[in-house]
Amino acid sequence: MAASPLKPQDSTRSHERTVTVVWPSISAGPWGQWLGRLYSSRFGFPIGGVPLTLGRLMTLLTAPIGAVLYLVRKAPRWPLVLVGTVNTAGVRYRVTTQRLLIENPFEKDATPVAALPLDGFDEVKAEVQPGQDWYHAADVVLLERGVERLRLAGVPRPEPFMRTVMKTQQAAAINRPAKDAARQAGHEVIVAI
Repeated sequence: MAASPLKPQDSTRSHERTVTVVWPSISAGPWGQWLGRLYSSRFGFPIGGVPLTLGRLMTLLTAPIGAVLYLVRKAPRWPLVLVGTVNTAGVRYRVTTQRLLIENPFEKDATPVAALPLDGFDEVKAEVQPGQDWYHAADVVLLERGVERLRLAGVPRPEPFMRTVMKTQQAAAINRPAKDAARQAGHEVIVAI
């Protein structure tokens, strides 16, 4: 198992801006991955030129299960949408101009579950877990010197997300010296990325 992600710092981040937000697919969890493996089955035969496979049949039969798994991640409260306790399974991944966050947007204080500064990793890679390929999803892993710093499970269409993370990291690195010099001179710094 990887090292635990950094906990967010208590410092104020008045100039931090959101670059992108991604919600994990149901392939982030074991039940969604199991369904993905089931749906990937190509055993079958064509009927009238349309391939009838076990995977397609199981997709139709288990659609309600997939819908429940999806709604469990999106409902703000559990067991009912408006009444109940805060849904701890509902997380999203947010890239800002300063860090990557795993956060539960349904909590009142919106304290991140985990955070990693943009200079806290030097490599981003996608690891497709069994069952995630059917969803076109993967776990995005952020590494520093080969050590896992943060894992974002079940990111849908991970390649564009990974490019956004790397471009945001590069832009932050380019702007960092200018921001530090301006702060030392006593100027307020607002940098848009």
